[in-house]
Amino acid sequence: MNNNTRQTVKKEKIGLLKIVGIIIGSIILMDRTIAVLNVYGGIVSTIAGLAVVAMGGLVCMRLIYNNLAVYSYKVIIDELILERSIGRGNHLVVSIKFSDVKAFEKCSESYDSKSLAKIQKFAISKAIKDWYMLSYMRDGELRKIIIEPNEGFIGTLENNIK
Repeated sequence: MNNNTRQTVKKEKIGLLKIVGIIIGSIILMDRTIAVLNVYGGIVSTIAGLAVVAMGGLVCMRLIYNNLAVYSYKVIIDELILERSIGRGNHLVVSIKFSDVKAFEKCSESYDSKSLAKIQKFAISKAIKDWYMLSYMRDGELRKIIIEPNEGFIGTLENNIK
């Protein structure tokens, strides 16, 4: 049995045109907002313009954060490690000892976004049929995560979870 296994899950790359469009749209919206609110005074229109720029920046950051993120699942000896990488930075999100795992099961199509709201999701695709739920104990509390492993990684997890 291989004690060191790794899987990386990536999303499609985000288009440059989409980001440029959001930036240009924010600039145009800011310009129109300032023109419309100039009637109420310079301070109101300036604050509204800055709010539009801030919202445009937040939307761009969210797009970049969600679309450039890469999830890495690693099995190292007796532990499952989940990392989120953006660019060159790897960030350890969850580390789970296999002895703490209570259940590992395929997500059914009956799950919806409301029932999965309080569960950490480490899956990229929207296809629930490819997701697996892992329940584990941490600090006396039952926690759940969703991952999107391939067939080889599923076998490794099933071999390690007893």
